[in-house]
Amino acid sequence: MTPSSNKAHRSRTSLRALLVALLGVGVLSACQPEPTPLTVDLVGDSITMQAHWNRDSEFRRAGVGLASKYDLVVDAWLGNKFQDVQKAQSARVFDSKRPRPSVLVIALGLNNADPYYGGGGWTKEDETAFKKLLNTPHPSSCVVVVLPAAGKGAPQQYRDHAVFASARMKTFASQRPRTVMVDWAPVIKAHPEYLRADGKHLADNKLAKPDQMANPVPADAYASLIWSGVAKCPPPPSK
Repeated sequence: MTPSSNKAHRSRTSLRALLVALLGVGVLSACQPEPTPLTVDLVGDSITMQAHWNRDSEFRRAGVGLASKYDLVVDAWLGNKFQDVQKAQSARVFDSKRPRPSVLVIALGLNNADPYYGGGGWTKEDETAFKKLLNTPHPSSCVVVVLPAAGKGAPQQYRDHAVFASARMKTFASQRPRTVMVDWAPVIKAHPEYLRADGKHLADNKLAKPDQMANPVPADAYASLIWSGVAKCPPPPSK
């Protein structure tokens, strides 16, 4: 290899290294397609599932004057962790025909830290998974983070996890522009009756319909909290 070709090879190698580094920190956001306007993706766990299950109309009505504007996708299931929704959310973000969302709502609670689901408290791995999901949408998208909480019926260890995990989520969410946080803790502190005796899940002893999973009042309260975060999202940046 001649000196000139060797220099060119080093230049190409350096350029590739720079591109990889820029992609790693999200600088090359232009590689991501612009999200379809007025699209909301809600990724959640059992609490989101309770609030929405067989209550789609009621869930949307909780977003008074707002929900009708949005195309809503709800991706929620029992025990969902950040890693469980990552693949599907990435696919929606990079969909070549209809990339989305313009708003991502992360309402995944504490399953990453819950010993019941294999968690051993909030760990560095949980932080990595949360940050990856948080930064998956296009930079122009708004992200709403629902901060988790637990009631008095939950074990003390679980409540401690809730406080610590919420604080860490706040730290990372505050570092991403166009991110909104809403907190479940003040709601259940004011209304402990919204929860089951386990201090985790929505009360379900007075269902409006037998095929639903939560009482109407706590389900609407959780849905309203989510929509309040969407309402606080800044308008799309001007082009």
